[in-house]
Amino acid sequence: MEHICKLILFDVPKGALNELMKLPVTISQYASENIVDICPLDIHKARSLQGDFIVFGNDMNDRTLFEEASYSICVGNGEVAQFASRIITEQEVAQTIRTMNKFIRKLN
Repeated sequence: MEHICKLILFDVPKGALNELMKLPVTISQYASENIVDICPLDIHKARSLQGDFIVFGNDMNDRTLFEEASYSICVGNGEVAQFASRIITEQEVAQTIRTMNKFIRKLN
């Protein structure tokens, strides 16, 4: 996977998934959709971000972002919620962004 950044597989049979798990790659599973997301070990969403940042996410492919972020917000109750600073519903996203924007402006 030297030149591949991401591979997404749909409807992956269990046996194939077991074999994929043996490879030196990062695998994120979306069980409810039967989708598998595969990336090289050193490629992830947080890799290019530096400094303080706030992240919104909802799935395990957001885990590295949640672990590196200054503040992380899980939208819904996905598996990544265990790494979140806060959990909100989809209906709360816009208000949460407005509130955070006001707070950040006060800091500056």
